[in-house]
Formats: sequence, structure tokens, C-alpha cells
Amino acid sequence: MYRAIVFTSASIPIWQPTVHSMLRHGWRGEDISLVMLDNTAKLPQVTGRLGTAAWSLEEFARTIDHNTMYVLLCAGERLAEGATFEWFAAQAHRVVTIRHDDGMGSRVLAIRGDALLACWKRAAYLLRVDPVSALCAWAESVLNNETCILASRSLSSARCDRLLQDYRFQLAQAPRSRNSVWPTVAIALVNHNMRPHVSMALASIEAQIDDLAEVWLVDDGSSDGSQTLLQAFSERVCCASLVSLPQNVGKARAANVALQQIQTDFILELDADDWLDPGAVRTIRSHLSNLDGEIDMLYGNMRNWRIDSRGAYRVTGLQKGGPLQTTKQLALCRFPLGPRVYRTSTLKTVGGFPILSFANGRLYEDVALIRELLEVGRIEYRDFTVYNRLLHRHSITHQHVNLWPAFVDMYLTR
Repeated sequence: MYRAIVFTSASIPIWQPTVHSMLRHGWRGEDISLVMLDNTAKLPQVTGRLGTAAWSLEEFARTIDHNTMYVLLCAGERLAEGATFEWFAAQAHRVVTIRHDDGMGSRVLAIRGDALLACWKRAAYLLRVDPVSALCAWAESVLNNETCILASRSLSSARCDRLLQDYRFQLAQAPRSRNSVWPTVAIALVNHNMRPHVSMALASIEAQIDDLAEVWLVDDGSSDGSQTLLQAFSERVCCASLVSLPQNVGKARAANVALQQIQTDFILELDADDWLDPGAVRTIRSHLSNLDGEIDMLYGNMRNWRIDSRGAYRVTGLQKGGPLQTTKQLALCRFPLGPRVYRTSTLKTVGGFPILSFANGRLYEDVALIRELLEVGRIEYRDFTVYNRLLHRHSITHQHVNLWPAFVDMYLTR
């Protein structure tokens, strides 16, 4: 038995050309299903003339049958002329993959239900961010002797870029067991109207959930629907908790709400428009395992990214840190330090993130906190890179970059 699945969402709604290409190649409408990756999107009504049904991602997962072969496409992709229903029906392999001509690896095109179930837990969360990337990650986890490999000409409009290439190969190698000896870590994420970007942050958290003791999500009065993404995540992930604030109070105040609840040894701060490498938390915990007890904050390097005019992620450079001992050195930093990993006990002792009179406490809370930590203890830099920072015009820091000199003069040079 064969079923064709077309992954689509509000951000990639162009499923019609994909379905029509399959109908031309011998597929029946009742054998094709749309799977909506966005929990907040309305399921399209396509069960009429085409006979094609629509499912949510969770509903589809519950219907996976061990003996059924699933052909997996993403909205906008089209099968080539030779990839007919009869061709797939004649295949005896458990998995059919496509190798990209550009050297960027392979992706799953068809997979039997038992193999799909084995892959599902490992990268289902990545489907919500980018289905092509998830299918590439699945290709890394199947055995070669069970796989039939096709040339990329069997499928048109497959998309890959540097971000997805790096992310999926790291994802396939990410450890899935927790080291119970190393210090415990919680992630604190504050979101305010970051719907276009927060899914990537959440996917990067879920990729390494086994290394996290707690995940605290705070929605700071969002009005763009992003709160529903956080809600779905907190309901799905066992160690995640969500606090929804009725109005926007600013990042520092919102982060302090989470701080009151956190019980772990350390806190990793993650902005809602940034994301972590797979294995990032394990790397951080490894560094924390031999950290001097007098160190109150650990930080490393950050990769900077931008989104180009075609919607592809592009690296703009590596932002390397360095030893930091004085507020004068801090004043010379023209960029945020990161990733920022705080000792929880110290953070609570100093009263959490400072609420400054400057800009009504809505800017540079990280810099103000680092200043306080330098006054009461020490912070340490180590040369590791696991944090990805997205530079875009909607970030509050970018919108108020002209206020930085006044902040430095008021808080860092007196």
C-alpha cells in the first residue's frame, strides 16, 4: 500500500502544483494527503473534487502504518515524469532517497512506515521549521543496504542552503542521552512578537531536550499569534513550561518571572529569534563540569546570520569573544556577548535581570547584568561556538542602536 504525503504550512502554502503533478503521474486524489506543519494554520478544505484529505502533523503521526510506503514531498516540489505511482509500487526497498547534484547529501523521498516511525522521534520537530531539512536528517539515519538512491532529476524544486546543510548533519549526530553527573541547565526564552523566527529557536531546543532539565518560555504580551506556538511546544515537551503575560513588560521583567521558578545549577539565555546548534547544551554542560566555583557566567562565540531577499539564511561572520574583567572592557564591546550561561544562585542573589531607568528597563538588560556580575564575581570566556544570532531590522536592539552611546556613558564609564 502506498500513500503520498505533501507537507505544507501557512508559510509554504503552494501545495496545489505538487498535488496536480502527482495526479498527472497516475496518483489518485484519495491516496494523497496534505499534512499541515503549522498547528495554528487552518486546514485547507480540499476533500471535494480532488478527494485529497488534510491532516495536522499530530494526526498524521497517529496514522502511520508499519507496512505502508509513504512518498514524502514538500509544497512546491514536483515529481519528474518517470516517478509514477507504478514506479514506486515496484520498489522493494524500505527507503528511497534522492542525492543532490550540488553535493549537499541526500533526502528521503519514500519510506516504509516502520522506518518512518523509527525516524519520527528524532527529527519530527524539525518538520515544523523546514521539512526539507527533516527529510535530509532522516536520510542520514537509515542503513545504506535498505536504500535505493535516485538522482536529483527525479524531483524538481528541492531546496537546500548552507544553514540547513550544517543543521541537518549536526542533527543526525546529536547525542540523545543525558549525562547525569554534569551540572544541570535550564533554558529561559522570552518571546515578544517573534512568530517568523521563534519556531527555529524551539526546534533547536527540542533537538537536545535530553540534555535539559528545564525549559521556561515566557510570552511577553505578544499580539502576532506566536504565543500559540509556545503553547503547543509546552504541551508537547515534558520539561517545558509556559508563562503568558497579559501585556508587554520588557525582556528583563519577563525573564525575572521565569527566574523565580528555575531550580537548575545554570541558566542558558536564548533569544526568541536565535537558535542553538544541535548538541549545544551538551557542549555547554561539558564546559560547566570543570568551571571554577567562583565563576558566575560562562560565554563563548556566536555566529551571525541574515536572511537574504530569497528567504535563505546566510552566515555573515563569526563573533569571537575574549577575556572580560572590567566594565571598561565591557563598554568597548560593540555586540552582545553570547551564549550567556549564568550561575542560577548568583543570578538570584543579585536580584535577577536589572530593571533600569534607562529606556524604561527595555534595553541592554544583558549588559547591565554583566556589569553587576563583574562587580560581585567573575565571568569566563571559552573558545566554543554553539549559538546562532539572527540579525534583522525587527530586533529591539537594532531599532534603538543610536541609544548605545548614551547607555555606555550612563552605566559603563562612570
